[in-house]
Amino acid sequence: MRHLLVTRGFPPEGKWGSEGYAADLAKKLAREGHEVFVFFPLPGQLGELRKREVEPGLHVLALPLLRRTGKPFRDSYSDPRQDRAFDALCKDMGPFDSIHFLALGGEVSITMLHAARKASKLLEVTLTEFLPICHRGQFLNAHVKECKGPEPSRCAACIMDPGPYEGNPLSAHFKSWIARLGWPLGSLSALPTPAAFRLREKVVQESLELVDRFYAPSPGLRDRYVEFGLPPKKILNRPYELNPERYADYSPVPSPDGRLRIVFIGQIAPHKGPQILIKALSLLSREERKRLLLKMHGGPPGYGHASFLPAIQDVVRREELPVEFPGTFSPDQVAQVLSHADCVAIPSLWMENQPLVLIQARAVNLPVLASDTMGIRPFIENEPQCKLIPPGDPDAWADALRKLLIREPLKV
Repeated sequence: MRHLLVTRGFPPEGKWGSEGYAADLAKKLAREGHEVFVFFPLPGQLGELRKREVEPGLHVLALPLLRRTGKPFRDSYSDPRQDRAFDALCKDMGPFDSIHFLALGGEVSITMLHAARKASKLLEVTLTEFLPICHRGQFLNAHVKECKGPEPSRCAACIMDPGPYEGNPLSAHFKSWIARLGWPLGSLSALPTPAAFRLREKVVQESLELVDRFYAPSPGLRDRYVEFGLPPKKILNRPYELNPERYADYSPVPSPDGRLRIVFIGQIAPHKGPQILIKALSLLSREERKRLLLKMHGGPPGYGHASFLPAIQDVVRREELPVEFPGTFSPDQVAQVLSHADCVAIPSLWMENQPLVLIQARAVNLPVLASDTMGIRPFIENEPQCKLIPPGDPDAWADALRKLLIREPLKV
């Protein structure tokens, strides 16, 4: 059978989240004898569609796209360049037995679903976050506070709110006010007005109606999409599964200096909560800090929050906290990274959706400290080596770290 997967990247172009899951799924299908194609946009690049064969039966198709400043708001979720290229690809290479989107929004045009519907017998979408129904993706506003849900006026104000980590604050606030002045123009404006968000909701709903089947890794995420209007019978709960070969080389390495090594893996972005871990460390005594080492593996997001990583690094330097920033790593190196860890921390502020680092940590039986959210709790609430902590509570995180230092058994 012939399958086409659509995602945000494929290693080495994409290393985290849905990209890693898409890579594992594509390789699994190819090794079962299927012909598999993986399509993704390649922002910041110029040129024709790039094709390569990763292994027998697995073909990667990367579409270079120049980043554009000042683009119309609609292009942020319905990019005509991607739509045209994807339509041509489907006509040239289709039909397919299935087309499976493992990302929608966030540099993956949602309206590509229309070309996919014409070119496939089965159209599937794995829901990885809330980008189709929340332009920021996590139902958190610019100040990382929980949002009540999509509403055009609220969304238009939220998306133009610069928040505390958007680089030059004067420039960001100026752009926000310019956008508000454009509100009376409605959807005629290229700006994100309330009318533009009403149009966005209409376009997204019409596109999602074309899908045969949705997969939701966590029950909480499924519930939010049902609230948005997706038919419950179309959304199946299907937890992520990762290739167990990734952990074959896992071999615990003792801490060379005896310090307890806490590992954070993921985007270093506000919604992932690394600032909560930093604050928790600052609440520990100097003697307690000497017995800990926090390693933050990851990098900044591809868009937004430009000053966030420098801000938390400045706090680490100023307060002399035991934190290292090793950067990103290839998915194939996850066993090596986890071999040098004593515990994994997931301090997320958004709801989460069965984070892949949680699967990775439990696959090698590492203890986990994690935020008590709907996208995490169902997967570890009965695990004796895991502890759920109120999200956004540095005092509770500091207390959990102290208990680890005295080797107290973790309890949910």
